[in-house]
Amino acid sequence: MDRTFERWSADLVHERTDPALWVLAERAGRIVGVAVCDLTTVQGAPSGEVCQLAVAREARRTGLGKALLLAAFARFADRGVTTVGLDVDSESPTGAHRLYAGAQMAVTATIGQFELGLPAR
Repeated sequence: MDRTFERWSADLVHERTDPALWVLAERAGRIVGVAVCDLTTVQGAPSGEVCQLAVAREARRTGLGKALLLAAFARFADRGVTTVGLDVDSESPTGAHRLYAGAQMAVTATIGQFELGLPAR
């Protein structure tokens, strides 16, 4: 799905946004990875959410994704958060599941989404 920067930022930036929870990785003056994180509340307790984790193609398979996650977990822990979650495509071809498992995360829910394309009338 293609989105404009404006739409992307509107989906992620809101009144509770705290950029101090975001983790950026830079190489040679260029951002090559980011963990966009947010605080949420689950059953009345603070919870962390990794809203987006992105690593530039040329920086993948270097351990950067795991390092971003671990840095995000530390930031959440500093705020007293004891649970961190994220959503991932259940059929992601990027190896994301192995990355999250390697960072000691576990699957807590699996959701299927069904669609049917209808011909235009």
